[in-house]
Amino acid sequence: MYALGANGQTLLICPELDLTIATVGRISAIVQDVLVKTIVNPALKDEDHIYDGSSYGTLMDRTQKLTLLSEQKNTSSDLEEVINGKVFTAEDNAEGLMSFQLDFTNGNANLTITDNTGTYLIDNGMNSYIKGTTDYTLHSNRNPGDPLVSVARWIDDTTLELRWFHPNSMYIDVITFQFSADGASAKIIRSGNEDYTGSNYPVINFTLAA
Repeated sequence: MYALGANGQTLLICPELDLTIATVGRISAIVQDVLVKTIVNPALKDEDHIYDGSSYGTLMDRTQKLTLLSEQKNTSSDLEEVINGKVFTAEDNAEGLMSFQLDFTNGNANLTITDNTGTYLIDNGMNSYIKGTTDYTLHSNRNPGDPLVSVARWIDDTTLELRWFHPNSMYIDVITFQFSADGASAKIIRSGNEDYTGSNYPVINFTLAA
């Protein structure tokens, strides 16, 4: 039994093997093929495809270990000490962004961002993914307390990237901060995948608050 949905959503049920496979939201055919070849087929590789306990155990073990999140390298920048806890204010903009603050503490890069709807705190693991919740997203569907997987990394000495993965919707938001060498100003570059092909938002300039 199977069912197909939009954007890579599939459901396959095989009672004879006690097997259910589901993929949701924006999973490409290539990724599906990789998942089947690397997880499902090895777990059910007996020629007659007859269910046995060991195949089921192998499938469950590999599924639990599955991650589609890329490994992160340890990154750092001397700017962390310069900008830590400092408030940056935005130039006038149609997006309603007003200010941001980054706090580097306990292995996290915690972002406080204020726009015309309120002030939001997003915790980001520095060089490692952490799970949490958020009321703030780039995409249009903001639901208070939505689950979030987030990570921060330095791309170079002056560029910090935050990636937010929204498991409930499969949206991915990317926030890139480009700081001046002295840390006195910054640009925020935002992108996401809400419209399937990638959305880019206007670049906003910020300066260090007096």
